[in-house]
Amino acid sequence: MPDWDKILTQVAAVTAAPLPFLVAVLIVAGLIWWLLNWRYSALLGHKDAEIKLLERKIANSTAEPNDDFSSDPESTAPDKQAYREILDFCLDRLLPACHAQSRLQHEMIYRLCDNKFVAELAAEALHSEDDFRTGEFWKNYRRLSSGLAESPGPIITFDAIIDCIFELEKSHYKTFCERSLEIIKSKSASIVDVQQWTEWRDSHNALIDAYEPIKRDPRFGKLLRPARPSRWGEKITANSP
Repeated sequence: MPDWDKILTQVAAVTAAPLPFLVAVLIVAGLIWWLLNWRYSALLGHKDAEIKLLERKIANSTAEPNDDFSSDPESTAPDKQAYREILDFCLDRLLPACHAQSRLQHEMIYRLCDNKFVAELAAEALHSEDDFRTGEFWKNYRRLSSGLAESPGPIITFDAIIDCIFELEKSHYKTFCERSLEIIKSKSASIVDVQQWTEWRDSHNALIDAYEPIKRDPRFGKLLRPARPSRWGEKITANSP
């Protein structure tokens, strides 16, 4: 049986202790609890870091390779000549037309906005799929240009080039170009730099002409549409909008 006399004596001693002593006991107890909690949290944090590192290693080891790029990009082409022809079309016609249209739109925005920060936000909004339906244009344009124009390019495969051209020609290039006309209609033609308009017009028309033999050539897979007009848009004849 417990020695109640001793227990009561200890209780009496505690209750009779001065307040500073009790406060000191509570502080020590709190400090011990904080140290234990800090140590436990540190251990958990270390374990979390190890788990995340292992997850990244697993993800990297199971990630599928990027089929767009290859050290032998001609390997998926029907022949080397077909790869060179589609390469020339992209470098000499498609990318310049896309780049010229992008510059034209940005210049119009900066002419409309006196505030540079606002102009930059507006220009960035042109990349928005939700607001302007241009997200797919930028996706395929960047996919193509990164495989062709960046060092040590060209490294993009024949099949990936065909995919990008197909998506851009299907509607995305035309939709992107229509944004310029919408900007002009909302304001006036005075916001257009005539030199940049002429540069895009000439690049656009050259793109349409250069695509004609491509869409008639069965070597270029799903680009084959010999009896149908291309979908890049109409040719531009005006010297200014």
